[in-house]
Formats: sequence, structure tokens, C-alpha cells
Amino acid sequence: MCLTSHPVFLQCLVGFVALGAIAHPAIAQTLAQPISDELGITLQSDVQQIDPDTGTLTATGNVRLSYPERQLEGFAEQVQYLESQGLLILLGEARLIQQGDVLEGEQITCRTDVWQCTTDSSTLSAADSALSISLSLLDEAWVRVTVDGVIEHEGVMQAGDRHFWQATEQITIRTGDAGAVLVSRNGEQPQPMGDPGEVEEITFSTPELP
Repeated sequence: MCLTSHPVFLQCLVGFVALGAIAHPAIAQTLAQPISDELGITLQSDVQQIDPDTGTLTATGNVRLSYPERQLEGFAEQVQYLESQGLLILLGEARLIQQGDVLEGEQITCRTDVWQCTTDSSTLSAADSALSISLSLLDEAWVRVTVDGVIEHEGVMQAGDRHFWQATEQITIRTGDAGAVLVSRNGEQPQPMGDPGEVEEITFSTPELP
């Protein structure tokens, strides 16, 4: 059975996840073969997981994005859909193809309201003072992420995990193993938070307007 109640459709078929489906409780499942549909966006990947607290959908491993209406296809190691912020983030050897045009980078950010995509250090339109932080885990580590005063994540992240957050004012990252966490601000080259085994807390703020 299929449901369509969102511009980005709900689709209940194993093999891919439709972005409109993230209101469901937390799930983690291995995906099967690709399934195509002409109604909206689909994500096919090895594993998909939904955070019940933030509603963030994370698809990991051989991710393929398809949006037939806009003749768009995308590929990445990981894709995150932040429904509350209207952002679709492609991480790790990311590639978008639309009508012959190709956008490539380690990180591609798409705004789902206007479908404008930018890569790496490029900024979103009307967002010159925005702050985006991406984390990449080299090893298992406890991490707490606070975005504009709200704790968005607190717990253990696994080696190979990639996560993305965007803020209007401030993002604070605290970890119990600074050497295991690579952090990138606004698409800059990722850097370790500190030395292995070191407890570290770093706060990033949006630039002050003149």
C-alpha cells in the first residue's frame, strides 16, 4: 500500500525510503533492490535510520537519490534529510546530475523548498551569515551537539558516521575523544577537534554582520 500526503511522497515499499515518511518511529533497516517511482523523491541505500527526537533521516552506504520530476539523480556515501530545516545533505564523494549538468563535492547541500543546491564552501542564497557544521567520525566517540541552545544529539557515534547541522547563531560540539572527531565549518577542510582521548568542547558562531 502507498500513501501520498506530502509534496515529497510517502511510499511504503522496501528497497528505498521516501522523504515524506520520516514522521514514523525510529527505524533502521537494510534496503533491498532499487525501486523507481514517478511521483517524487526516493533514496536507495544499504541502511537507513530515522532519529525519533530530531526527525532526521540518514541513509548510509551506496546512496542513490532520484527525483524524476526534475530529472535529477544524486549519489553519495551518506545522505541526510533534515525535515524541520528543509535541507537535504549529500556527504562523501557527492554527485548530482540534472539535465546534463553535474555538481560534485565532498558535501552538497540542497534546499528542498526551492531546490537550490550548492557544494562545499558555497553558501545558500540569502544565507551569507549562516553556520553549518559537519562531523566525520574516525573512531567510536561520545559526542554532544547543541544547536542554538538546543541539544540535538547526545550519545555515542560510530566510526564512519557523518552528520550535519545548521544554525542561525551557534553550534557547540563536545566530545570525549577529540582525535576521533573531524569537524568542518561551512564546507572547510575537516580538522580533528583535538588529540586522541582528549575531552574537548568547541563553540562555533555565525559571523557578525557589519
